[in-house]
Amino acid sequence: MNTKERILEISLQVFNTKGLRNTSTRHIATEMGISAGNLHYHFKHTEDIIQALFDRLIKESDVLMASLENYVEGVDMELVFTIFKDFYNLLTRYQFIFINFVEISLWIPSIRESYAAIVIKRKKETKRFFNLMVQKKVLRNDIPEEVWDYLINNIFIVVDFWPSHNLINEKLEGLRAYESYVSSIKALMYPYFTHPQ
Repeated sequence: MNTKERILEISLQVFNTKGLRNTSTRHIATEMGISAGNLHYHFKHTEDIIQALFDRLIKESDVLMASLENYVEGVDMELVFTIFKDFYNLLTRYQFIFINFVEISLWIPSIRESYAAIVIKRKKETKRFFNLMVQKKVLRNDIPEEVWDYLINNIFIVVDFWPSHNLINEKLEGLRAYESYVSSIKALMYPYFTHPQ
């Protein structure tokens, strides 16, 4: 692992444990045991580190979305929630971004713009996957297109903003947090499955 990657890994840990407002490049350098000048050689400002972590989050989510192609034949209700588990792991790995997303996107306009573009892309990818599940008779075939669009939008709201909701309201951790997250999505999707379980 090169220095730049190590900075990102340590930064992620520090942001997740200390929080967005309590983390600076000085804190990260101290945690790494290097000088602030050495860190600034790679990342001049805190927002540069956050941008790099956000870009990495998007790349990792791209890999997860691409993996949906592997499930074309075996898609079923259980698989859908296995996929959401993978996304949950991503949420917890980059939790400080999700918990502070509104603040980050107002602070760093490039992240706000990138997020807007990625949401459009993800909604199209999700719609294609839902269409596949309709063809495979996992999801109902009598749902109007606009309802699918609203369902996908609602799923995105839950997935992206569940961590901050949990932090403020539920305060769940570990398995209980994961179960609450999945149950929130199941409740949204339940009426659309052909044979809900």
